[in-house]
Amino acid sequence: MRTEVLPSHRLFKQFQERIVLGDLSLSEVVRAGAQLMLQHAVELEMSGFLGRDYYQNAPAVTAQQGRRNGYEKHTVLTGEGPIEVQVPQVRGLPDEAPKFSSKILEAYATRTETLDELITKMYVMGTGIVQAWRYTSMIPSVRR
Repeated sequence: MRTEVLPSHRLFKQFQERIVLGDLSLSEVVRAGAQLMLQHAVELEMSGFLGRDYYQNAPAVTAQQGRRNGYEKHTVLTGEGPIEVQVPQVRGLPDEAPKFSSKILEAYATRTETLDELITKMYVMGTGIVQAWRYTSMIPSVRR
């Protein structure tokens, strides 16, 4: 029997390994930590939605509230660069039941407030393309 591992557990294990190897910069530690926390938060939301933890399977509850069925990738743009989160999906919900939607990662929210603030400041200052290129140094994911 194959045992599935939560994405947050996999991320935590990868984070530990990279820390031990010493190949993470401060920016990468921040990004990895943010990714881990967002992933864990979304998984907790799903557990709350279904009324049970990841490994708990109760046929009576599953018939009423559905079951986990894979993940969908969702990218959040942050001031430290893009972060990918695996959003759990639900299958087997009754027609009248509400659908799962992460309060943290709403479908329209793909940027953090920090990135939005940076964009707003650049616009207000009348930043042109050349000046904007200078500001990209603030965002580690942008390579020159």
